[in-house]
Amino acid sequence: MKPLFLHHLKWLTPYIQGERTFSLTHEHFPINLASLPFYQSLGEQLKTIEGKLVVFDGGEDPKRMGLLKKSENGLVELARAKGERIYLNLTQLQTVHVP
Repeated sequence: MKPLFLHHLKWLTPYIQGERTFSLTHEHFPINLASLPFYQSLGEQLKTIEGKLVVFDGGEDPKRMGLLKKSENGLVELARAKGERIYLNLTQLQTVHVP
């Protein structure tokens, strides 16, 4: 078994399988978490969403939003709206949102 390395993990909240957070009904929270693949690193996870729009770290920095072009060798390549390429250090990213 490969060891699981989590960089900068701040909080992990385990839930009972099938339990909905905040007592939300299925209509409010229609995601089936068991159907989402989970990879051992954020880099591997990002490879599955290459070519999609992403927002890193809540969108506080506009340079952390764009089209995810590539994730490899610890770097994330984003294409901004006007074609500018931005490179981010993977270990400095905290969250990712795919709108």
